[in-house]
Amino acid sequence: MKTLKQTLALGLAGALGLAVSAPSASAAETFRVTMATGHPSTFLWVAVARDHFIPEVDRLLEEAGGDYRIDWNEAYGTLVRPGGELDAVRTGITDMAFVITLFVEPQMPLQNVTYVTPFTTDDVLLMTRILTEMHEEIPELRDTWDEYDQVYLDGASVDTYHLLTDFPVEQRADLEGRRIGTQGPSALWFQNTGATTVSATLADHYNNIQTGVYEGGVAFITGAYPPRIHEVAPYVAEVNFGAMFVGGLSVNRSVWESFPGVVQEAFVEAAASYREEFARRQDENVANFREAMAEDGATFTELSVEERRAWANDLPNLAAEWAERMEEQGLPGRLVLETYMEKMREAGAEVLRDWDKE
Repeated sequence: MKTLKQTLALGLAGALGLAVSAPSASAAETFRVTMATGHPSTFLWVAVARDHFIPEVDRLLEEAGGDYRIDWNEAYGTLVRPGGELDAVRTGITDMAFVITLFVEPQMPLQNVTYVTPFTTDDVLLMTRILTEMHEEIPELRDTWDEYDQVYLDGASVDTYHLLTDFPVEQRADLEGRRIGTQGPSALWFQNTGATTVSATLADHYNNIQTGVYEGGVAFITGAYPPRIHEVAPYVAEVNFGAMFVGGLSVNRSVWESFPGVVQEAFVEAAASYREEFARRQDENVANFREAMAEDGATFTELSVEERRAWANDLPNLAAEWAERMEEQGLPGRLVLETYMEKMREAGAEVLRDWDKE
């Protein structure tokens, strides 16, 4: 892909080398773009879109000569409900959004391969990079976005999942007879542990643990600290189920096709930069939040590699079952699974179970 500077140089050469001054902002062709998210800007994937992606697009377009500019209309947590982003982009309610693929699993099942392959990696950046590569290499992953009239740019992943409880957990045996709050597919991770799972969201954990609905909940550090879950569940078992891909930035296809190539290139480059910045800030927040939780009295217990490996191996083959369901729907579940796992191994991830080889 040509860089923006190369594109500009070609344009100048095409003008026979005649020197021209950069157009003023008022002379630049302007595209009005609405960026909407279901969650407010207190959520990191939204904050990074606001504070990094948008300014980066503006900077790249200015560096390209200032022929084009974006008039941004930003609507965070107002125009679109959480989980409604995919349809909002499709119908044109918003021009682009951060689509949480976890919330639209029936429409975008292939993107949720990470949730059926726990204990694979805690590396947020690696996770997102691999999923974006797979979107480029496997047509069916792109087709799920095409079906909803939009273009996937790049994504983000949440930090690794752990277990917060009101009782100490040092091994799986400590979960026998306990009630654990889980979100969506994370309930699968507790098969053969003796625990009973209760469907809930991160927002439910505080009250449900405090009132005894259940005794602990699955959460990632950056999702657990802001609602103060550790106040009612001060025991943090670092199970390290793994980082999980949650979605990505997408643009309405008609809007995308209205952009000149230099604008499209700016969006693609800014989205790749968004991925890097999100991972950097995510890692920074994990370290800061973990320290703050410990200062508040939370007790952290790291499960051994042997215990985690045994946990992974005692689960049914969640990934193989998922891949078979995908194949029955006419989707390349086995290809997605095998590609994902092979890329993880090639990248040196500490994979505790080869989900694609059983």
